[in-house]
Amino acid sequence: MTRDIDIVIEAGEDDVNMLFSLFSKDFYIDKDSVRNAIRNKKIFNIIHMI
Repeated sequence: MTRDIDIVIEAGEDDVNMLFSLFSKDFYIDKDSVRNAIRNKKIFNIIHMI
């Protein structure tokens, strides 16, 4: 079973480093994927590392 949630945010390319620094300690987050997703108005994943 998976437990997930979808969250919608408004973010620009200037927010990539902030998002990365907020989540990288406890979550898997790929900075390039976030940047590309924001640039192309697509989705990206942040995965909790248990």
